[in-house]
Amino acid sequence: MTALVIEPDEIAQRQILGLLAARGFRVVPIANADTGLELSQRLRFDAAFCSVHAPGLNWVELSERMQSRVEAFVLLSDRYDAELSADFEGDGRFVLSKPLQDSELEHVLRALEPQSPATVIPINKSGAA
Repeated sequence: MTALVIEPDEIAQRQILGLLAARGFRVVPIANADTGLELSQRLRFDAAFCSVHAPGLNWVELSERMQSRVEAFVLLSDRYDAELSADFEGDGRFVLSKPLQDSELEHVLRALEPQSPATVIPINKSGAA
């Protein structure tokens, strides 16, 4: 899996990079939303993590333009914001607050996992499994 991390704060960027790399992700860290959009047009990313403070294109427009290019667009806010989460989340879009917590990141990453096919349980002629 490959993730694009658009985060101007170096400390936050390193923290996110470390969490994703520990889970086997290849991570492309950048500081500017315009560069992120350009990269997403040339490369395939499974997820994009974008700070609400990323310079360049605003995060609303960026998320709309990237929606068809990434499986998940994760908005990184400075603190938990229930209204922002209610308005933005859904359909492959998530809001996480910084610093990221393992459990919240796991929730997002589980949504990226391919759904396993149904398990077929053979039934014999007597109707028992």
